[in-house]
Amino acid sequence: MKFDHFLQHICPELGLNWRKYRRKGARRGVLSRMAKLRLATFEDYIDYIRLNPEEGNLLPDIMHITVTRFHRDRLCWAELIKVLPELVVSGRTTRVLSAGCCGGEEPYTMAIIWKELFEARFGSIEILAVDMDEPSLERAHKAIYDKWSLRELPDLWREKWFIKSGKRFRVCEEITDMVRFELGHLIHDPLHGPFDLILCRNLFFTYFTRDRRFQAALRLWEALRFSGALMIGEKEGLSPRELELFKPWPDMRCLFQKVE
Repeated sequence: MKFDHFLQHICPELGLNWRKYRRKGARRGVLSRMAKLRLATFEDYIDYIRLNPEEGNLLPDIMHITVTRFHRDRLCWAELIKVLPELVVSGRTTRVLSAGCCGGEEPYTMAIIWKELFEARFGSIEILAVDMDEPSLERAHKAIYDKWSLRELPDLWREKWFIKSGKRFRVCEEITDMVRFELGHLIHDPLHGPFDLILCRNLFFTYFTRDRRFQAALRLWEALRFSGALMIGEKEGLSPRELELFKPWPDMRCLFQKVE
């Protein structure tokens, strides 16, 4: 059985969009898991998942896609910069959740934007970054990146907030100190809300389908404070059912507001 056939067989049963997982990284994750379980074929793994429902819950994380970069989807960040002042409550620390933070590029981008544009005006921010993939979190803690990862970041910010380390770049301590990383499952583990803003891009609304997507959206809704904001990916959208939880921010494509 080819990997595509494995995806076509098992993903619909688990509420996953199989076409989105047709990536080398997802295949490597599955093969690594099969080796750990001493399973020889994709058919064997399908049988194992069907006999062990908890394994199905782990599969999205096993096939976790970890490709990202700083300031990815510039439109989203441009919209967020316009909306952020409306999310700040006087006298209280602004709280942000980066849901599925991969190697740290997203929460560090958030920290840089806050430091550059909002800290002097609004004070402190608390950024919690959560992911299930331990190697990704290890990379996030090291905070050292290739030039490719920084290619969408404004040159001025790269020069100001990164230190050259050979052919790579290390995020300066002033930025890394603003982010707390945590290993956790976004569906099953506590999210430590409420948050003023949740960044959830290219994760649930790309890889999940129907009921599983709505379950994830409901978790995010519960973790947001009253009138809090959700930012999704530039190429993502919400279903009619999900729009009962989040309404589009006026004139925005990536930003949605919690519906009470």
